[in-house]
Amino acid sequence: MYSDLGFLRVWGGLGDRTRGDGASYAYLIYPHKPIVAYVPETGELLNEYCVAFPDHSKPYGSARLPDADDVLAKWMTLTADERRLIADANMHLPGRQIDRDRVRRDLLALASWERQCLTVRERGPIEDQEHRRLSPPGCASTSPSGCVSTSLPGCVPQWSRSASSVRVA
Repeated sequence: MYSDLGFLRVWGGLGDRTRGDGASYAYLIYPHKPIVAYVPETGELLNEYCVAFPDHSKPYGSARLPDADDVLAKWMTLTADERRLIADANMHLPGRQIDRDRVRRDLLALASWERQCLTVRERGPIEDQEHRRLSPPGCASTSPSGCVSTSLPGCVPQWSRSASSVRVA
């Protein structure tokens, strides 16, 4: 998910954490940005939780962890001790540090990504290989997660990344 979208979704402490069954809330984890809580059913943004994981291994370099390490640290802490992380974080209303429209676009991208993953699982590995073999170069790519990011008409990649965000093209 992170390699495709640039963020992670983590289900809240209720329900099945792998599929979100019964979870009444979830989190989006961005590198070097607050953790965003939202309601999966409605997309309503709840709060931003500001946490920092400084890199103490570089006394003269950057105090920031690399992007993927920052996301990993937040994910590990959130899944290990959600209550403590949320209790220790600085809580803000949504939109203070991360633009609400960006989060809404990311939720749409996440829903599209999940549909693609479901399609890959339903199609199965043999049909997926055939689909990729028959597609023109650049029109379909497989992510490390095994999900296929298909292209829009004209072979324009559906996911485009910039240094600061992921957006639907």
